[in-house]
Amino acid sequence: MLYMKSVSLNNVELEIIANALVNYPYLHTLDVSENRIEGKEGGLHLARIIDRKMNLKGGIQLNTLLCAFNNLGSKGFKQICKKLKNEGDREDTMLEYLDVRGNNIDNVLIKFSGDRGYMYLRQLIMDDNKFISQTYYRLS
Repeated sequence: MLYMKSVSLNNVELEIIANALVNYPYLHTLDVSENRIEGKEGGLHLARIIDRKMNLKGGIQLNTLLCAFNNLGSKGFKQICKKLKNEGDREDTMLEYLDVRGNNIDNVLIKFSGDRGYMYLRQLIMDDNKFISQTYYRLS
């Protein structure tokens, strides 16, 4: 577990942490809520942490990511979703809990379908965002 909630963490510092965690085999929970993680760049760094291939090295994969109340926006959230959508193709990725409350996500379409995408995700919390269009969630 790594808890870095409300420590004024920015994208540059998150990149350093992502680089350090690439080979760390035992991280299952990461809390970077209430920081200054922003936009596409911040989302890319979080996606890199999600994408660690730890089961191949005898470790465990990240299953809880708490990144509420940053400023990822739709572009940053999209980077995380890209990684999650493809996780069904890998046995070592299993993010189950994702909290992106209060990230200024204003437009998103997530399609949950029977194609194994998002197969491990059990809870997605998106409260306190500013959706400009109605978002549809479909489980099939």
